[in-house]
Amino acid sequence: MKVYVKSVGDAMIKVGICGAPSAGKSTVSAGLFYMYKRRGERAELVTEFIREELNRGFKLGSVADQFRIYMKQKEREDIIPDEINIMITDSPIYLSLYYALDYARRADNQNDENILFLFEQIFKERNRYDILVLLKRTKEYVADGTRLQTAEESDKIYNELLIMFGLLGIGVILLDDSDTVVEQIAELIDQNL
Repeated sequence: MKVYVKSVGDAMIKVGICGAPSAGKSTVSAGLFYMYKRRGERAELVTEFIREELNRGFKLGSVADQFRIYMKQKEREDIIPDEINIMITDSPIYLSLYYALDYARRADNQNDENILFLFEQIFKERNRYDILVLLKRTKEYVADGTRLQTAEESDKIYNELLIMFGLLGIGVILLDDSDTVVEQIAELIDQNL
């Protein structure tokens, strides 16, 4: 487990909460945001772009769609004002690479040039987050209308994300979606404030 500590002079701690579908990313991120806003910290919550798209009926049709999602998610993070102390996202940009690779595998189209370009962009950004958490789903899988996977597929995604982070050399903190996970992550954030 590797924790990236905020560099001297950095004003903002960037926290990425990732995991497979139904792991609690949005709930945990919202809990952290609420906690820090109540404390009076200058915090910002960056929600996942793709959820809004799926709610509008968007259907993924290519690896290029994942590249677009990456760009939109990155843009959401990049426009956060410098005055913010803590940026929390429930959709770290790395997830786009995973889903692009997954789409290419299922479509039997691993030669798509967008994959290589997306990989290059993600590799350049491999230290983007000061704290990156990979949540493991331990509770019952919840199909909420935007999730396209089954519980078994969700578990497979978790394992493959873990492998991807290892291959890219991206430090990640592994936590279960327990009732105390917000407090556990807050302790890590507080160490870096």
